[in-house]
This record gives sequence, structure tokens and C-alpha cells, in this order.
Amino acid sequence: MTEDVKLPEAATVYVVVPNLEKRTAKIMSPRPVDKGKLSDFEREIIEIEADDEI
Repeated sequence: MTEDVKLPEAATVYVVVPNLEKRTAKIMSPRPVDKGKLSDFEREIIEIEADDEI
């Protein structure tokens, strides 16, 4: 709902929270649709020492 809600001052407001125990979310890692573009998902890990400058 994107409408502005205007309430009178000191109005009693009730908030209904749905039972979230039954809902689960699945977070997926990104996957390329085109397997030819797997190089887009490559990462390089560079280890630095604490006193090295970035």
C-alpha cells in the first residue's frame, strides 16, 4: 500500500502481524542463465597483511 495514511492525533492503532512461522524464505545464490558467461562470476581473493597499504 503506497497511499498516505492520515490519523488523528492520539488515535489507537492496531497492527496485525501474520503468523510468520509458517512462511520460509529461500535465498538463492546468483546463477547465470547462459553458462557461457560463467567468467562473470569469477572472483579473485587477495590476502593482505595488517600493515600493508591498500
